Amino acid sequence: MKPHPIRSDRIRSIRQTAFGWLDHRLKRDGWLGRMTSEERDLYLFLCLAADERGVSWYAFGTIAKLLARDVGEVRRASGGLETLDLVAFRPFRAGDGDGVHQVLSMPPIPVADARGGREARSTKEILGEILRRADHGSC
Repeated sequence: MKPHPIRSDRIRSIRQTAFGWLDHRLKRDGWLGRMTSEERDLYLFLCLAADERGVSWYAFGTIAKLLARDVGEVRRASGGLETLDLVAFRPFRAGDGDGVHQVLSMPPIPVADARGGREARSTKEILGEILRRADHGSC
């Protein structure tokens, strides 16, 4: 039996909004558990900011301000997402710190974690961390 919506007056529709979506394989294939909290924040932002091709061009400073994070954290998160093969980044010009991000189609399976074999965590553990951070005002 399929549950009914709790608030039928508030059913989401992508027809009335700008483009933005998350692939369900983030949860199903264990990607959420492989990302740091900074990487999850940036990935969510990039998915929401991207056009229909997955491309966005927000400056790292702007992203940091919108996510209430340090610019260094956002840059490291970008590099981490590139290592996980979830995002591509290209500077605007050679030597430029800012550039274009592209949210990539999901790789077929999670790539080996080159940052030290971080253990995948369950969705329950991740949501618990998010709720704890929210309770302590760090979200």
